[in-house]
Amino acid sequence: MENIKNLIFDLGNVILNIDTKLSEKAFAQYGMTNFSELYTLAAQNELFDRLEVGSITEKEFYDEFRRVTGCKLSDKTLEECWDALIMDFPTARIDMLKRLKAEGKYRTFILSNTNIVHYRFYTALLKRVHGVDGLESLVEHAYFSHEIGLKKPNRDIFDYVVEHSHIKPEESIFIDDNEANIKAANTLGFNTIFLKDNNMENLKF
Repeated sequence: MENIKNLIFDLGNVILNIDTKLSEKAFAQYGMTNFSELYTLAAQNELFDRLEVGSITEKEFYDEFRRVTGCKLSDKTLEECWDALIMDFPTARIDMLKRLKAEGKYRTFILSNTNIVHYRFYTALLKRVHGVDGLESLVEHAYFSHEIGLKKPNRDIFDYVVEHSHIKPEESIFIDDNEANIKAANTLGFNTIFLKDNNMENLKF
């Protein structure tokens, strides 16, 4: 750890607890019990990818989702069903980010594949529960895929972070729960922590 200067955190199941089964249950309440099939149809259409890199609007996302899946749910209902997967920000994780930023031993960043729908929901959740004005206030910089038009595990998003923050991969630790993202970061020279068990609280920095 002597040569480590930068910590880069993923968001989902690293800082923020999420569970896609909760969205599955939310859709089922409206009679849509084939969530995995719906998700697959949208994925084949690259619908989620386009929302995550901000190449389509929220409205376009809902319209296209209804078209490819045949569902008739309103924009508001679709929003509520997708946001259902967002659970909570454990206090210990928020406190860790606050402490790391205050101590100044490491430069800290967030790097997340996300979208405007979820961003709006968890930003409000963070304010309501923890009194924190956005994840951006907890780190030096937060990189969100829908804002910069790039997403993991593609190399260009890691290159973007390196260039924008003037960091060196070999002096950085990237923490993520997705193996593909970890492998991508490894090939670019980042030190990594593959957080398999949603156990951020066990990390010692």
